[in-house]
Amino acid sequence: AFDLPKYNQVIKFCELETDINLLPAGDITEIGEKGINLSGGQKQRIGLARAIYSNASIYLLDDPFSALDKNVGRKVFHNIISSDGYLSNKIRILSTHNDEFLKFSNFIHIFKNGEILWSGKYEELLSSQIDIRDYLSPMPIDANVQDGPSVIDSKKRETVQKNLPSEPKDIIVDKSLISKDIVQKGHVKFKIYWQYLKSMNVGIFICLIFCIITFVGCNVGGQLIIAKYTAYSITKSNSTQFFIVFGGISLTQSIFSFLMNLFQVLGSYLAAKVIHQKLLRCLFRPPITFFESTPLGRLLNAFSKEMSVIDESIANSLRITIFLFISLLFSMLTVTFILPYILIGIVILFIIFYFVQNRYMKSSRQIQRIESLSRSPIISLLVDTFYGLSIIKCSRYQKIFSDRFDNMLDNNLVPFKMNMYCNRWLGARLEMISNFLVAFCSIAIVIVVKTIGISAGYVGYILNITTSITQTMSFFIRNRCTLENEIVSIERISSFFDIECEKEYPNLLNIPYNWPNEGSISFID
Repeated sequence: AFDLPKYNQVIKFCELETDINLLPAGDITEIGEKGINLSGGQKQRIGLARAIYSNASIYLLDDPFSALDKNVGRKVFHNIISSDGYLSNKIRILSTHNDEFLKFSNFIHIFKNGEILWSGKYEELLSSQIDIRDYLSPMPIDANVQDGPSVIDSKKRETVQKNLPSEPKDIIVDKSLISKDIVQKGHVKFKIYWQYLKSMNVGIFICLIFCIITFVGCNVGGQLIIAKYTAYSITKSNSTQFFIVFGGISLTQSIFSFLMNLFQVLGSYLAAKVIHQKLLRCLFRPPITFFESTPLGRLLNAFSKEMSVIDESIANSLRITIFLFISLLFSMLTVTFILPYILIGIVILFIIFYFVQNRYMKSSRQIQRIESLSRSPIISLLVDTFYGLSIIKCSRYQKIFSDRFDNMLDNNLVPFKMNMYCNRWLGARLEMISNFLVAFCSIAIVIVVKTIGISAGYVGYILNITTSITQTMSFFIRNRCTLENEIVSIERISSFFDIECEKEYPNLLNIPYNWPNEGSISFID
């Protein structure tokens, strides 16, 4: 349980009272990743305070005064480590380069390159032939650079202490140091799609669409050739002509299939390259405050998972979505031309599909955003754990960090699982609607055959196309939803494009190639 009197006592002994009172929110001030708004001395004293508050029986202190000025270091040493200090009844093992503290120690070891050169008490050290200064690193002689608020001179420190409130007051923290990751709502804006198309080159995108249209047209044309071939009795010469035409269509389809995949790969490569370079440029020149307020996990997530989606998935989903949409148009036009009555069922099907898709997308899109948002804290925790792994093991906090990681992973898997449920919900309804359309078309064909009459070849073709329309519609909705979910990665990365960067220095571009040609330094008034 939290012990407030002990906490205040430790703060006092570690000379942290002034520092805490100078912070904007006192001891609840957010310090950010790696304590970015603390000086080296403040970090050391806070670490020392945490160790003391833990109430251990043995303390191994690795040069805890290296970043403190002499005045503060001397006070902290006497308050805590000396024979009259707070830890006087504990075992203290102190590693230091400061010979000032040697006379207060019970026993001394002098190390060099991992070997013990001498051991004994302070009185024995004075009478020995060893010059202790040969084994010490230079120490700061004054207190004007090392510590934050501790470098205030004595008169200013007294003035500050007099002006500090004698009693704690309620503190309102109105701004967090770490910026929040904003979750967008609603449809992904068209400018995000346009941004991707510009990155992959609009000309390549137009060529891709042309190849898809030609490929689908050849596919539909080949099926019509087969339907016509089976519908009429033809001679041997006509049969040869049909096979030549069908072979030409198949060859054309193969060529454009290759070109379609080629333009997809090329567009995907260019888009990923342009977006990655733009992201890199935006993160090379932001003000330093951006990195102080942005968790490292958020940046790593952008360069890993989000860029992976752009590299591998978006272009393929875009091609498949366009391909399925054009296939639907060709199939509906063909069926409508042969049997116009089926258009009624197709229109009704489209309306139902539209409402089902909108219902699905409202949930799926937002769930995908939440899943992407919940991934950044996991990466941040991993980075923090790697940096502080030795401290975590020494403090035996493995279970605490393991549980924290499990909780974050659970928070990330919940939206992933919910997205799977949404996909199952969509699949069940699409299958049901598709079965209704096939039944409607079958009844319509039976009625038409009895009233007007139609060849068996065209009947088989219509049934085949009707079944493919339902399957294509189902795949189209799934892929369109997948595409919009994947576009969220570009949406998240594009948030970094609005960062206000530092201005460029055009004069740097005019530096001679052989500069500097000498190493002299001159001061010019």
